[in-house]
Amino acid sequence: MAVEKSLEVDFRDPAHDPRIVPGNTLTYLRTIQGSLQEPKRHYYGVVYRGMGLESTSSSAYKKGLLFYWTGFTSCTTELKIATKWNGCTAVFCINIPRRFSHVCSNIEDISNYPLEKEILLQPYTCFRVLNDPIQFTDSEKDLIKIELVIEGTAYAGTYFISQYGQKVFWFGRQNKARWNFANVGYGTVNNDHELTIQWGDLPLTHDKYTDVLKLKLSLVYQSMVKIYDSNKIFWGTEFRRISNEYLDEFEIDKNMKWKTADDISGCWEGDDGSCYIIGTCQNQIYWLAIDKNNRWSHTGVGTYNNNIISMNWSDLIIGQDRFHGEIECRIILSNKISIVKCIHGQFLTKELTKTS
Repeated sequence: MAVEKSLEVDFRDPAHDPRIVPGNTLTYLRTIQGSLQEPKRHYYGVVYRGMGLESTSSSAYKKGLLFYWTGFTSCTTELKIATKWNGCTAVFCINIPRRFSHVCSNIEDISNYPLEKEILLQPYTCFRVLNDPIQFTDSEKDLIKIELVIEGTAYAGTYFISQYGQKVFWFGRQNKARWNFANVGYGTVNNDHELTIQWGDLPLTHDKYTDVLKLKLSLVYQSMVKIYDSNKIFWGTEFRRISNEYLDEFEIDKNMKWKTADDISGCWEGDDGSCYIIGTCQNQIYWLAIDKNNRWSHTGVGTYNNNIISMNWSDLIIGQDRFHGEIECRIILSNKISIVKCIHGQFLTKELTKTS
């Protein structure tokens, strides 16, 4: 596979490292993360990471502490390898549950140092300390042992999902974090419990991508796993259902992060006081709509051709209403959109005016 070959070149030949190209860092990170998520590289079990920590620093890792490291975390499957360097004073013993194997990649076959038996953990992987640090001796060296377990992935975000029959709508976001995203999606579930969904980013954050995903749903709809990613740019891999209490807070920063002056992307106000955040990519259009009093919110995904927009939309479960339908809109002016036809379902907003 071309991406896999490129990944091997990046690891083995620093002269061809794509990070040296100005502005290429994000592309590099997405390429490397996409390749590391290949199922054949997934790893679970116990790994070790040796570090040089003073006693005061190691004592901060108290039982129950939740934390993450912001960069890639290099580990090994063998304790003696993790502790062999002279500066090592502490070793982290990291337990990787099978459900988080997708954030832990075996790179032994593409590393310049295959004897190190390296496992690479993705940035912002969340850890929980299992026990207070203890002293132990390894190869006549006094060390501090800190035992961790992977608790989650800080990049996972939250997805608000509504289903009507076979139709599925979502709004996904990561907010107030080091890296944020906001996207909406629309798709269908087949009889094999596979969800195929088209998603696109909104101008609430700097990312501007669109993609097609396939996810395998568990039989009881408590989890789903990504099995196909058309452009290999979607960071999430495994999704788990959580309590609806997480849906209570629904704040949106309306400061647009894209340059939205030349197209219909941006923030629009409905004639009913609602707010519409619209993103476009080629002929695809995506939006998130929010009532001014937060009584309802819905997502829409569709296409536009010349001045005609065709949308599938659905209420999210954050508010009181639970409707879905299809509408046809007409772009009247560069800053004016009119809803001209309700093909299915009722729709409150009749006209949109661009505000930013």
